[in-house]
Amino acid sequence: MFGRQTLYRLIESLTPSQRAALMNCKSIAVIKGIRKLHTPSDPVRTIAAYIVGSTVSDGGICEKDYLFIFPSLIKALGNECDIAEIKRAYKVSSDVQEEVESNLGAMHDIFRAAGEELKSDIVCLCLLIMAENGKLSPKERHYIERLV
Repeated sequence: MFGRQTLYRLIESLTPSQRAALMNCKSIAVIKGIRKLHTPSDPVRTIAAYIVGSTVSDGGICEKDYLFIFPSLIKALGNECDIAEIKRAYKVSSDVQEEVESNLGAMHDIFRAAGEELKSDIVCLCLLIMAENGKLSPKERHYIERLV
């Protein structure tokens, strides 16, 4: 896999159609790969919650971020999980940061069970969704760095 900084620049340089095509490819690989994993939590829900967490990790929920990210999540993960339920979990959480940390811990469980190729595909898919607006913010980059 590329170095992370190179990967960030590559993701940001993609056109929306290139990003969509790569997201489609990575989604298939990730869904196929995580179905084979044995983890304590539902891996599809965990990945979706982790990605949503990138929009709220600063302690707030921004509806604009959700509007950017939800179509991509639905396209990437389909009906595999209830995105609205994940959004509600963040909205009703008394401590958003605690919810973010919980999802990060569950993602570490997935990473412990996954091979290197699946880990790379998961990171790439997360970045593609986070970069739906064409940019990866420093906050989003830091969020991914905590995982890898």
